[in-house]
Amino acid sequence: MQQQDQYVRVGLLMRPDSGFYRGVLRGIKRYSQQQRNWVFGMAARTQDLPTMLKVWKPAGVVAFVYIDEEVELLENLKTPVVSIANVDAKLKLPTVSVDDFRVGRTAAQYLMQRGFCHFGFVGFPRYNYSNQRENGFEQALEQEGHTTAIFHDTHWPDAASVWGWTSEKAIEQWLHSLPKPCGILAANDAIALRLSEICRQLEIRIPEEIALLGVDNDDLFCNLANPQLSSVDIPLEQIGYETARLLDQIMQGNKPPDKPILLPPMNVHTRQSTDIKLLDDPQLAQAIRFLHDHAHEP
Repeated sequence: MQQQDQYVRVGLLMRPDSGFYRGVLRGIKRYSQQQRNWVFGMAARTQDLPTMLKVWKPAGVVAFVYIDEEVELLENLKTPVVSIANVDAKLKLPTVSVDDFRVGRTAAQYLMQRGFCHFGFVGFPRYNYSNQRENGFEQALEQEGHTTAIFHDTHWPDAASVWGWTSEKAIEQWLHSLPKPCGILAANDAIALRLSEICRQLEIRIPEEIALLGVDNDDLFCNLANPQLSSVDIPLEQIGYETARLLDQIMQGNKPPDKPILLPPMNVHTRQSTDIKLLDDPQLAQAIRFLHDHAHEP
């Protein structure tokens, strides 16, 4: 029987409650299968990490944290840590994540190709990933002569929560004020789902009046929405694999890279929420949409 110290303990500071985390975990698992001696322990909250470090004593940690104070806590640990969140560049934590600026640009190019001339973005300035997606989106549109209507909610309590709006009235007023048709990028799929539900309650037609595009391509969130949500696909499994490889190198005494490793987004997964090509005649566009929706009927 192998001795306990022959195993390498790897802590996972994340919650496996969304497609993002599960995709990353698949990549970590794929890398770990090459090592054969990795074992995992999971902490759902940053507050749980000190107990994990004291009691379980992992050799390294993979963490998803996006608040500056939490990142600074991890920076001061003696245990090797690799982050899978694209945090502020001034925080020197080894990172493997998606290039969020390019996510925004990819979304802008996609919506422009669909024929939209009016655009919006919904995000949360507290989080760097949201800011980067907003900046990439807005810059790509500006280069083509377009402006972006932006809605910020500064009190979003949890980036994974679907029900975090401080004031639903504020987002309702913002949606009503937008020139139609309008293509909106939400900072993630959870936000896009909430926007979809609000649009339904306001009887704003998707995608004819508002086309919604999320990020992460989370099957649960995207398919729960009605109509189903389009989303920018993220190379989650590759992020997990490269994160595990970098952590392995650091645990073996190698120096981490000075800059974060940022992987490009994949394609946009088109579903019903953006499945429209805008035409000059809105009645014709609506007729084409009706035929598309009822094509399966006898």
